[in-house]
Amino acid sequence: MPTKSILLSSTYFPPQVGGISALMRGAAGALGASEVACVTGVREAPRTLPGSGVRVYRRPGIFGGNRLTQTLAVGAAVAELTIREHPQLLQVATVYDGLPALMISRLTGWPLVVWAHGNEILGLGKETYPRPRQAILKASRVIANSRFTHQLLLNVGVSEDRIRIFPPRCDVAAFTPGDTAQARSTLGLPEEWGPVVLSVGGLVERKGHDTVIAALPTVLREFPTLQYLIVGDGPNRGTLERMVQQHGVSNHVRFEGRVTDEQLPLYYRACDAFAMVSRDRSAEQDVEGFGIVFLEAAATGKPSVGGRSGGIADAVLDGQTGLLVDPTGPEDTADAILRLLRDPALATRLGAEGRRRTEAGFTWESGVTELRRILAEAVQLP
Repeated sequence: MPTKSILLSSTYFPPQVGGISALMRGAAGALGASEVACVTGVREAPRTLPGSGVRVYRRPGIFGGNRLTQTLAVGAAVAELTIREHPQLLQVATVYDGLPALMISRLTGWPLVVWAHGNEILGLGKETYPRPRQAILKASRVIANSRFTHQLLLNVGVSEDRIRIFPPRCDVAAFTPGDTAQARSTLGLPEEWGPVVLSVGGLVERKGHDTVIAALPTVLREFPTLQYLIVGDGPNRGTLERMVQQHGVSNHVRFEGRVTDEQLPLYYRACDAFAMVSRDRSAEQDVEGFGIVFLEAAATGKPSVGGRSGGIADAVLDGQTGLLVDPTGPEDTADAILRLLRDPALATRLGAEGRRRTEAGFTWESGVTELRRILAEAVQLP
């Protein structure tokens, strides 16, 4: 019989955007309503996940408040879930849901499986609040998104035999190759635009948008009609807008903000190359654990320029699906973008291999069996 689990996620859950939310939605959808139900603190979350019928319980009280009200909320949720769902296991979206996860596990005896993404594990070394570390050390299984995150887990004391590497997955039916000109037309992009470089992600310092902006003057000398599209929003937007002005490239950079799920594949198809040169900011507990956007770009047949940091080397194979660069300065980034634009055959080959690799090993169809095995292992432990 399949293992029935509860997936606990306070904030990383639809309609919230971002890699972890997408991963939780994908995992729940792949398992289906007979194998998982979700509990979240996101008040706007749907009552069922579209396309899968997975039930969603909006119970923000179990994630905060004073200790008494939280304990009461946890007790009520456990009673409800036990009656309605008959679970055997608790999945936890991040270690920062450690307190309610431990409370629920102690009440029920359900073993824990904790998903690990990178930043939050890096931060455990300086974390004064003990519950996240306790949760991850008590977990029957910890799911790491990359070899890099696997090493971070070892560094904080998780035993090797409890870690399983399970990378993010991509919806290759939604993210597909398509006609570039048609995609640009559908998005209303000007016909006179030349090559397009795209970034997708939150506008935070780690993502390296500033490095791409600093590289543009070099690229524009050879490709003067190039445009740089930035999809996403965040606290660093003002700084990036000032950088655009300072580098004199305001006519070549467009901030698109957040876009819909339906629009996002069109942006990938509209570009000639994808770029996200994330850098390691370990002192600030800020690092790219994997980078699902690289899979999305690959699935649409586009080559990536990625920063050689964190777990990106698992998402982008250097010289096979994209190019990895030194993310600490713009020179390598400019050289990589120019290399792809000068050699369309190379860009096409890298994009095609990226699509093939994503179809072969990074879909939920290919990964759900492995996920089921990991969950079953956790239940079978003594």
